[in-house]
Amino acid sequence: MQEGVISTFYLPISSVLFAHRETYLGYLNAVREHAAYDDWFGFFLDVVSQALDESLDFINYLEALRVQDQNSLTDDAKRKHAYAYGQGKALHETKST
Repeated sequence: MQEGVISTFYLPISSVLFAHRETYLGYLNAVREHAAYDDWFGFFLDVVSQALDESLDFINYLEALRVQDQNSLTDDAKRKHAYAYGQGKALHETKST
């Protein structure tokens, strides 16, 4: 596995189906009673699309957290560098005011 890469794809289909369970059950009953496969398949494609959107939102959220964490580590490293070279007091006073 490549470092820093998620090895498993996450697609929250079951959570989307649960959120629309009444509709889902209605389509399943229509398939059972009237062989309405086209309607069920269209619904399922909408569910997959919504699940993909939720996955992308989650990926974007994780990326924002990564960038925020990286920026905070960079700021911390700058403070450590400033203290090591005698500039810490001025930098500390600037950040606290």
